[in-house]
Amino acid sequence: MILSLKHLKRMISSSTFRKWGRRCCCSIGLVSALSLTGRAQGVNHPPLVSIRNLNFQTEYLEPASISLQADAYDIDGVVTKVEFYLCNTELAELEYKPYKIMLSDLPAGHYCITAIATDNSHATTESFPVGIKVVSADTSCENTASYVENGGYNPGSRVLNGDRKYKCKPFPYSGWCNGASWAYAPGTGSNWQDAWIDLGTCDAETGLSCVNTPAYVENGGYAPESQVVNLGILYECKPWPYSGWCNGASWAYEPGVGSNWQDAWVERGACSEFAWYNKSAARIIAHPHPFEDHTTVRLEGEEHIVSYVLYNSNGVTLLAGSNLDEKDIKLGDQLASGYYILHVTTKNATYTQTIIKR
Repeated sequence: MILSLKHLKRMISSSTFRKWGRRCCCSIGLVSALSLTGRAQGVNHPPLVSIRNLNFQTEYLEPASISLQADAYDIDGVVTKVEFYLCNTELAELEYKPYKIMLSDLPAGHYCITAIATDNSHATTESFPVGIKVVSADTSCENTASYVENGGYNPGSRVLNGDRKYKCKPFPYSGWCNGASWAYAPGTGSNWQDAWIDLGTCDAETGLSCVNTPAYVENGGYAPESQVVNLGILYECKPWPYSGWCNGASWAYEPGVGSNWQDAWVERGACSEFAWYNKSAARIIAHPHPFEDHTTVRLEGEEHIVSYVLYNSNGVTLLAGSNLDEKDIKLGDQLASGYYILHVTTKNATYTQTIIKR
């Protein structure tokens, strides 16, 4: 299913909000979101749901096209539907796997995406919210050169100077863009405003930029030196003859996660955009994450963990703890590399998050 900007505008303008008050902010500062799960009815266990195969850790350039896929399981029944939400707007309702949609033509802004799974006993669970940042060409500093004196600039040329981005004015003012730096260096020259338009702060982060680098997908037609992003990390497909494994089964060759991923991929480092994602609001905090040995899980605020259940991607219970009164729990030493779904219960609510061991 493909949803274009036209569909999104129509849905957003209709103000279709869930009655039980999901809290999610869009296009106003950083994403603020609360992950809520439905209460089980009787002895029924609510379904499990998480969003994956989504390049949420990357800053997109508008108009953005973003693939969303949810994994949903029910350990004592069946999943009857999965709904996708962009901010407070319902995008789609799917009854059968794969639970996958495509957003297209997203304009600049901050977005919050969740998936809600319903089982055959009508219990519901909302996934951990995912933050999306889409920037315009004017505010993105990706591939923008630093200012140099007499740099051969033309009307519309964009440069960086300090932590800000500037655009050369139209003719006849553009000639000053190549003037002496003491007068026309953008932001610092005595007459710089005669030549340049201030486009704002770059909000640069340290680390590798993964802007427009695609998210990993299984059997994605990768060739030697193909680059992908997976879970906030940039990977590059190895040279032949190893490159064939880059298109192998995800359980074995998904970069950073598969059992044999290092046969196919080279890790290039963490994406700087992932640092922005880590700043988005989340109820469950796992650190470090993704992790290699072990991770410590806690909740924001002063809530204590009463119980927890850790499932593998097939919905099988691996670890559980009950009758607790802990501020944090430690996971990882007994786990193999892969995706896991963690349910944490407090006195007031139950929260869900995907946990990844590399």
